[in-house]
Amino acid sequence: MKNRDNIRKSLNKSETKSKKLKTRAKLKFPFTDTSIELKVKEMLDKLNIKYEHPYIFKDSLSCDFAIPTLKLIIECDGCYWHSCPKHHPKARITNDKERDKYTTYFGWKTLRLWEHEINDDPEKCLNKIKQCLSRP
Repeated sequence: MKNRDNIRKSLNKSETKSKKLKTRAKLKFPFTDTSIELKVKEMLDKLNIKYEHPYIFKDSLSCDFAIPTLKLIIECDGCYWHSCPKHHPKARITNDKERDKYTTYFGWKTLRLWEHEINDDPEKCLNKIKQCLSRP
């Protein structure tokens, strides 16, 4: 028992945190290829865009889609899990803003598409993607 405690204390906390983030980023939790991700995948294929799915950003974040040549991340946010203000106005706060700040720091843009937008108005989502592709 003492040996474990000594090992834990000797590890650099940031090193441990980094390892946890890398492990978490590689997990498929909840999972990939959700119904909304498949719809966005179809949109990107329709536009003949080269993308990566899922994309591990800086060994610490798992992103739904990325277009590395444009430094663009596309996230498909489920209304429940990401606290959509339209459907869950009193829901818990997610860490999406922190993730966006982190990716922005490295010069990347993040496009967030809500589950209800993808399901109810896919054309609007397609137009949002096109707008991001045309911006420098």
